[in-house]
Amino acid sequence: EPLEVLSNEDNILDSSTSIFIDNANDNVVITKTGDIAMQEVRLYNLLGKQVGIWSIKEQKFKYNLKLERKLPMGVYVVELQTDKGKLNKKVVLE
Repeated sequence: EPLEVLSNEDNILDSSTSIFIDNANDNVVITKTGDIAMQEVRLYNLLGKQVGIWSIKEQKFKYNLKLERKLPMGVYVVELQTDKGKLNKKVVLE
């Protein structure tokens, strides 16, 4: 079975974005550099259930996306939809 190799676009997306949870303020914080146009951000729990979605209306370098409701502590997956493709990153909610 061949290994799946990340494309250059995946590497560009990964290296030019930072995603974490600001637990004190219940925000998903995304910072980006470079030439990436964000379109949508989704948050999933580890069971694959979508627990948050944000449409990005304007392009900026830092986003503070408010969690609409209290979520249980644990690991979540943030999915970024951009003009360069999708990127998934795990984040921890404490």
